[in-house]
Amino acid sequence: MAKLASVVVIFLATVVVFAQTGDLKGKVVIAGIGPQLDTSIDIIAAALDQRGVSYKVVGESPRRVENDKMVANGALSLLYLNQEIVLHSRPKLVATCYDSKGTVLWQEETNASFTMTQVGSAKTLASRIAKKISDPSFGGACFPSK
Repeated sequence: MAKLASVVVIFLATVVVFAQTGDLKGKVVIAGIGPQLDTSIDIIAAALDQRGVSYKVVGESPRRVENDKMVANGALSLLYLNQEIVLHSRPKLVATCYDSKGTVLWQEETNASFTMTQVGSAKTLASRIAKKISDPSFGGACFPSK
């Protein structure tokens, strides 16, 4: 009985690994770091939806970790958001797109004149980047259509 349980566990682990591997094939991976990251990702993902770009949200994760996984998972590019929203300083969002080799395809930076709330700042900054992403001529190889 213990042998059967071990075989089942190994089988399930293998299925999960293969499911994750193909999960990113041909997609843009969205990851980043910073406060209110989910707010920014939601706004930027809506712009990608509008353009018909296939993507997968990974969420908060170090860039190098996600970049290293791209080749094995078949992802086309990594859209990495670095968000800095700190009281008494200018909020900033840097969106960088990397190819599967880690080469920067483009980078956009935007900042606000003052910190409102973290949510308000995140919405303002992400909306500026999303406006650029909504333009079909922006982004080149970073944003392949579905």
